[in-house]
Amino acid sequence: MHKIDGAGHLNNMFVWEDPLLNRPPTEITAEWLNAVQIELATVIEWAGFALNKSSNGQLLQSLQAKFASLAPEGDYAVKLAVQGDNYKAAVADVVGAPDAIVAEFVPDIASLVAAHGMTLYVRALAANATTTPTFTPNNGTIAHKTIVKGNNLPLVAGDIAGAGFWLELRYDLTLDKWVLMNPATGVVPLVDQVPVGTVSYFSSATAPSGWLKANGAAISRTAYATLFSAIGVTFGAGDGASTFGLPDLRGEFIRGFDDARGIDAGRSLGSAQGDAIRNITGSVGSLVIGSRNSFTGGSGAFATSNFNNGAADSQAGSYGGATSFSFDASRQVPTAHEARPRNIALLACIKY
Repeated sequence: MHKIDGAGHLNNMFVWEDPLLNRPPTEITAEWLNAVQIELATVIEWAGFALNKSSNGQLLQSLQAKFASLAPEGDYAVKLAVQGDNYKAAVADVVGAPDAIVAEFVPDIASLVAAHGMTLYVRALAANATTTPTFTPNNGTIAHKTIVKGNNLPLVAGDIAGAGFWLELRYDLTLDKWVLMNPATGVVPLVDQVPVGTVSYFSSATAPSGWLKANGAAISRTAYATLFSAIGVTFGAGDGASTFGLPDLRGEFIRGFDDARGIDAGRSLGSAQGDAIRNITGSVGSLVIGSRNSFTGGSGAFATSNFNNGAADSQAGSYGGATSFSFDASRQVPTAHEARPRNIALLACIKY
């Protein structure tokens, strides 16, 4: 193929005749027309079509068919790749599986060293199911490399969000991995920003992902090694070998650890404490016994019973009968089997 070079061309471009400028029209040569028809016919025949004089859509059909043939059964994505800083767009096809993506680019990506910093865009048709999906832009030439997030963090399921999600993959030569620049859950999911061992309260009856109910259960030291490293056997040693205890916060209020302040002295971190109230003391006024016995009855939580005023004649030596007192706080305030403030019940959980 070549640009028009017939007489009258202007920088290999066609021009109209202009008598005012004494400029003839560009001569369309047989050589150039033959070059054009050979280029077009070659594409159509390359796609497996027979040339049809009555059809003017064969070139488009040929390109569509050829690109479709690059996507065999099992393809998971089709993408447009932008290579390096020169922004050369190339149609590419992705095959394989959601967690082992294979790409074929035109032009080929032949070296990861040359690809350092290169960004490729992938329109996914399926979500990742593992935390270590892989990608290669040239199967058989460039090995599969793990896809990670920023700071070399592993992906979580769903970071490749599924059909229609555009992955932005950048090769990092130092990590020797592909970095997913736009993970669907973010570079650092919120749940991972919470320190292991954090206790929090939730309004659902089940623990959310990444949390365990703080119910005193004995759990595996191996399966929950990070949590075991954080809290150890503070809330129970489990079987002393393979398990350890979670805090049991069911039905409990939380009190700040005294930590040598002296307000709640003698406590260790994680220790439990029974309920109590401040001591209440009081006294009853004098009972006057004389010519006529007298006593003013109890008030508030105090009450009297069996009060006998006795005889009116002081000379008779007659004295009043027995008097008893009782105390019942429920006469004045709400009471229960425990001391407690107003409260709302929520589910206590611990981050692992």
